[in-house]
Amino acid sequence: MLFLSWEILARTILATYEVPPFSTIVQVLSLTLVYQLMITLVFSFLELLIILAIGLPLGKLMYTSQRLKTAINPALWFLVFAIGAAIMVNVPILIVLFGLSRLLIFLQSIIVPILVVILISGNGHRLDAIKIGYLLCLFFQIMGEMLFGATNAGIGHMLSWSYYLHDFPRLYSALMLIGLGGMFVEIFIGYIGNKLKIQ
Repeated sequence: MLFLSWEILARTILATYEVPPFSTIVQVLSLTLVYQLMITLVFSFLELLIILAIGLPLGKLMYTSQRLKTAINPALWFLVFAIGAAIMVNVPILIVLFGLSRLLIFLQSIIVPILVVILISGNGHRLDAIKIGYLLCLFFQIMGEMLFGATNAGIGHMLSWSYYLHDFPRLYSALMLIGLGGMFVEIFIGYIGNKLKIQ
């Protein structure tokens, strides 16, 4: 129903806004786009493992010590918003230190997620911490890949080039793949979490 509505609206009301019909988006799907998405998902998953290895133990420590939680909670929230805002607006300090590179993307993709995982798991919600941690890793990974010169691979890179070339069918196709990939990973993490009885 959703895709049918998309098809109809794209051919009528939204035709003047360069929104491609769903059938056109499906036609431009390619193994290249899927491959680029897999690159992004693999890097995001590796980043997730790192943030969980650091964030979950620290979150557990906070959960078991109310005094510690009260002491550092405000500082963690400050860092989440301050560092997150700095990354969003591409504050030059990281670019100056590490250049436009995979290392820059990697660092941007783990700093805020680690803090968020600590905060959420510190309240006893480990499975939610894992899911939101991965969502943030994926978001920052794609955002980093969209920086021209940082990398020539990943679905974020494809998004940037599609937009630059005004190739809107490919752009929307990449966005649809990101949505499907994120949905699959969320279901997978939920399944594993339930099997391992992670709360």
